Amino acid sequence: MEDFSRLKNPKSPSVSLSSTSKTYTEKGSHSFEISGYSMVKGIGVGKHIASDSFMVGGHLWAIYFYPDGKEFKIGDTCISCFIARVSEGEGVRALFKLELLDQNSRVKRGGI
Repeated sequence: MEDFSRLKNPKSPSVSLSSTSKTYTEKGSHSFEISGYSMVKGIGVGKHIASDSFMVGGHLWAIYFYPDGKEFKIGDTCISCFIARVSEGEGVRALFKLELLDQNSRVKRGGI
């Protein structure tokens, strides 16, 4: 094994380095009302209804709602809902909360 201790300069100052990664968040909201939902249910698995695009954090977003689910699985009776960035860009993530309202009482039926 070689001895590298002789290569050190005892008079050289120690070096201290640092770096920073800064992440910021933006908040926004969008209400997507589906009028005549009973007429939309049954359009078919994999078919969606899209909201108008909306801007949050300098990016355009849209909500895609699949009243019969995005994919078919035997025994499934479900809906699917996604948020998607419709503008160009990389390194962007979204966290969202989904609230469903009953059409008669306007009571929230759950949130994700």
